[in-house]
Amino acid sequence: MKPNTKHKTSTAATSGAPEINRSRSNVREGQSTGFLTSKPTVAGTVPKGHEQRFEPAPIAEAEFIRLPSAKGRCRYTGLSRSGLVSVAKAAGAFVSCRLPGKVRGAALIDKAKLTAFLKGGAGHE
Repeated sequence: MKPNTKHKTSTAATSGAPEINRSRSNVREGQSTGFLTSKPTVAGTVPKGHEQRFEPAPIAEAEFIRLPSAKGRCRYTGLSRSGLVSVAKAAGAFVSCRLPGKVRGAALIDKAKLTAFLKGGAGHE
């Protein structure tokens, strides 16, 4: 006797396996689970040519920070430009953004990684 495939499908659907529903209402619910659907934020001005990829934000809310100007200090950490670059590279927080075909780019620093590195005392020997 042939097994009833409809019965197997209906028991699998009721066995606790989640249904996949791709409606717009579930996309909104997915945002509360920790998935980011918006653009990354940068403190200060957005790098030229990357306006479609990043959004500006205040330094307290930004995900990335830009390097300070030459002979300037970071508004977030108070470090000099060269000190900030060396600490960011040690923390794995240094991100280089460059458009295809261009020689120059912008340097960004992942604020969460930098903060965790500095709070962890990894810079002290």
